[in-house]
Amino acid sequence: MHFSTRLDVTNDGFRCVFHSKKNFRSEETRFDKRVLETDNNNMEVEVVFDRVGAMYRAGETITGVVYIRNPSSTTHSGVSLNVEGTVALYPSVRGLGAFESYYDQLKPMQIISTTISLSPKGEKLPAGEVELPFSFPLRSTHPKGVMVETYQGVYVSCLYHVSAAVQHFVGKTVSPNLNFMVIVPGQSAPTIEQQKEDTGIDFRLSQDNIRAAKRYNGDRVPKFLVEGHFDKKHNDIDIPLAGWISVRYCDIRITSLELQLIRVESCASAAGLAREATEIQNIQIGDGDVMRMLEIPVYMFFPRWYTSPSLKTSNMRVEFEVNIVITLEDQNQITQNVPIKLYRSLQA
Repeated sequence: MHFSTRLDVTNDGFRCVFHSKKNFRSEETRFDKRVLETDNNNMEVEVVFDRVGAMYRAGETITGVVYIRNPSSTTHSGVSLNVEGTVALYPSVRGLGAFESYYDQLKPMQIISTTISLSPKGEKLPAGEVELPFSFPLRSTHPKGVMVETYQGVYVSCLYHVSAAVQHFVGKTVSPNLNFMVIVPGQSAPTIEQQKEDTGIDFRLSQDNIRAAKRYNGDRVPKFLVEGHFDKKHNDIDIPLAGWISVRYCDIRITSLELQLIRVESCASAAGLAREATEIQNIQIGDGDVMRMLEIPVYMFFPRWYTSPSLKTSNMRVEFEVNIVITLEDQNQITQNVPIKLYRSLQA
């Protein structure tokens, strides 16, 4: 018996018609697109970096392998590697207030967007596991050549990832996104003149401080004087914040002396300015009624996953502050806010 076959493409799938020359009858078999896509999903695609930890400096070459596990031999329409890096405002459960109106107004800043061909159209993938090595330089595709260090905050994030895609006759099989971390030596680094002029930051808390007095919940603001010094205003993110704090006098007992590292995310658009501060680290440097006139040393590391060099774009900013918090015996707190700048050294 001889057959002729005709393949008709329809909106919801394919219709394959078989004609029998012997009895001139036709038999129709329908193939739904979803069935074909399910069959394609038997293929597995995975991206693996050569470097453990996947941390790269701007300008380095990133290498790795795309693994394709295929149950049977198949012809594809191209295998590609997609590289993306974006600074954007991301929704958060905490952003139901000030930031929610900004999500649709602020456009993401595309730092890297490139596609690398790993296998041209028409080649056949054999059954089993196939390894396709890749290599690409970590460089910006932004018109201004901007590179921004990886950062993931509550609202503002700069994320980099790669994914591999195998294009089929219908649809494609895509690997999960694989993130990698980018370090940008010199990001937000001060000029030579700024480094020479950077003699640190002096701060002072007293009952004459209007902000401290307004926050005090009591009949009388106690008399107190707390002085301190941070060695640098511009701080290398890999070097701990250093300095000292001293309680000169206080006529009420102190129960705790703490340092809070605060991350401040700001977004500007036609709707106005939204600013959100998040505590990312708290260190107690004095427990109980600390000795007066003693210069307590400050030595605070910057947590790797929650800090980055200070970031400033046309409509987004990420800045850092240190709060000095003194808790008194009557449970009142006295605070002083000290802005600092973080940068990545050129030698990083």
